[in-house]
Amino acid sequence: MLSRQVHHGGLTRTPSDGIISYVVGFLAMVPFFSTVLFTGPVAQLLQGADIAPIIGLVVSAGLYLLLMRRRDLSIEFATVATRPQSTARAHELPLGATVAGFTASG
Repeated sequence: MLSRQVHHGGLTRTPSDGIISYVVGFLAMVPFFSTVLFTGPVAQLLQGADIAPIIGLVVSAGLYLLLMRRRDLSIEFATVATRPQSTARAHELPLGATVAGFTASG
């Protein structure tokens, strides 16, 4: 199930790298948790300091980068190379239209 291919506009990716990185990052956080319900062993050594989010971010980002290094991105690069460099005109607002406080002007 995790290796199921997802197709997006000609691009193919396997979402398992992100899911694996997320789960491993979360598991790495557990010893660093400092909550009302649970305090991990490392958090106890740090006198209750909760540094779990930092650990989770570093572990999951690092693992994701390592997993993506083995990925063959040649199909994605070839697809991007054939696309227009800017899609700004495709999303241009009509003159006078307002979105989030900004007004399109000519």
